Amino acid sequence: MVNLLLASRFVDTSPMMSMVLSALALLIYGLCCLFNWSWQVWFLTSIFTDKPFQVIGYVALMSMLVWDDIVLMKWLYKNVIRKYNGTSNQKESKKKE
Repeated sequence: MVNLLLASRFVDTSPMMSMVLSALALLIYGLCCLFNWSWQVWFLTSIFTDKPFQVIGYVALMSMLVWDDIVLMKWLYKNVIRKYNGTSNQKESKKKE
């Protein structure tokens, strides 16, 4: 969904469609990250006592990917708000006409 949203930037789509795509991408991506991170925390805590150095190294490396995911979700959220404000401004201007 995120890749579809990013590709739609080069296609003429309405602000409403862009807002819906952003909201769906944020919801789907956020849920996937939540489930993935939850499972990994559970799994890593279960093996930490046996392999503490490997777990620490893994978490250190994965934290960069997690940070990238967080940055993307922040951008998606801001994009939803920006598109929402754009569509509500268009509706108000049409009412005035």
